[in-house]
Amino acid sequence: MSTPDSTAPGSADGAGAARGSELGLVQKTVVVVRTVAGYPEGIGLSDLSRESGIAKATCHRVATALEAEGWLVSDPLTRRVRLSLDLLFMTEGLATEESVTRGVRDVLTDVARATGETAGVDRLSGDQAMVIVEVPGPHLIGHAPRRVPRLLSSWRTSTGRVLLAWEDPDVARASFERDASQPPLTSFRSFDDLAAELAAIRARGYAVTQSQLEQGLTAVAAPVRVHGQVTYALWTSGPHYRLTEERLSSAVEVVTSQAQRLGALLERSGLGPGVAAFAAGY
Repeated sequence: MSTPDSTAPGSADGAGAARGSELGLVQKTVVVVRTVAGYPEGIGLSDLSRESGIAKATCHRVATALEAEGWLVSDPLTRRVRLSLDLLFMTEGLATEESVTRGVRDVLTDVARATGETAGVDRLSGDQAMVIVEVPGPHLIGHAPRRVPRLLSSWRTSTGRVLLAWEDPDVARASFERDASQPPLTSFRSFDDLAAELAAIRARGYAVTQSQLEQGLTAVAAPVRVHGQVTYALWTSGPHYRLTEERLSSAVEVVTSQAQRLGALLERSGLGPGVAAFAAGY
């Protein structure tokens, strides 16, 4: 975001400068934050200057500094800025289910943009994996939108394997024995093979599946730890021809780091582990 420093008399910035010149930098920062807080969906730079009464160039410098500190977030398309979830969580009493929902959306949107593929969050429902929230990637080919929520075989999915890796082994066994003989065929000859893979997932901290749930589909998932419990798993998935070996390593880094970010946000929300309310609104 770049803008000229225009404070000429008669301009919108000039009008703002009259009041802005009477304020110190700290006061201007407070005014900017307070103004942005009144626009949950975000506010553009010109409107921010007009509403705050501070010169546009000064608003730009303050907003840029606040964004660098993680207090504001800027939409890359509209350039509107709004309060970050981190700032809301630092302010007692403002971490609502609505703000957590928005925070989850931010995380998944970042994953989808970074990987170029659809991203989502799953949890276990019995011995099946339930997709509870999903954000589509930029590609329409290779990953058509599907119903949410939906139930999937847990041991065949990357998220399901992540969740099973920290679950009671009897749950994993029940899932495996239910449909191991159904197509697509699996490389696991027995439940012991699956148990060994779950142990490997716990050790490396993520799961990768290829053509396990759907032929030609690659998926990456990582555990979302909330107060020490693996209640959710974050994933991204796409066709083999896009998620090549080279891109797969990058996707693993994105998913594991964003899963940690999501877990931290959910912990700091104060809503507690196991709360699926953050999926509302998707």
